[in-house]
Amino acid sequence: MVIDIVKVFFPAIISFVIGVLITPVVSDFLYRNKMWKKKSGKVDFAGNATPIFNSIHKDKEVSTPRMGGSIIWLSAIFTAILIAIVSYLLPSELSSKLSFLSRDQTWIPFATLLIGAFIGLIDDYLEVSAPVEKPSSGLSLRKRLFAVTLVRLACG
Repeated sequence: MVIDIVKVFFPAIISFVIGVLITPVVSDFLYRNKMWKKKSGKVDFAGNATPIFNSIHKDKEVSTPRMGGSIIWLSAIFTAILIAIVSYLLPSELSSKLSFLSRDQTWIPFATLLIGAFIGLIDDYLEVSAPVEKPSSGLSLRKRLFAVTLVRLACG
């Protein structure tokens, strides 16, 4: 019973600590490279302008970095690698139970996290790299839903 609690909370705590440690580095990189939208503005699902939203958020959207989700998936990847290395270098019953990459039931959620993170990274990159003259809103909703559907079908 206790080992089951440790298997859940220990990787979560390690991932949280790694996330806290890499946040200043990632944030500094994003601010230094001006990884934010060049021009504020959103559209609704039909493609119409949203003037109220745009007037409220016009200053915040162009100074808030995108790609902050990379902190989440980087901490998950680093945690998985760290626990796998510890389990390899110090083999024991506890370390083998903590190594969640060795369990079949974790591959689908972990792969889904990484694929979703990659889709989000592409979406944010398209918004950040768009020129000021022709701002991009990233991947369209249709493309994101298509990608999620493909992942869902592959997992099913």
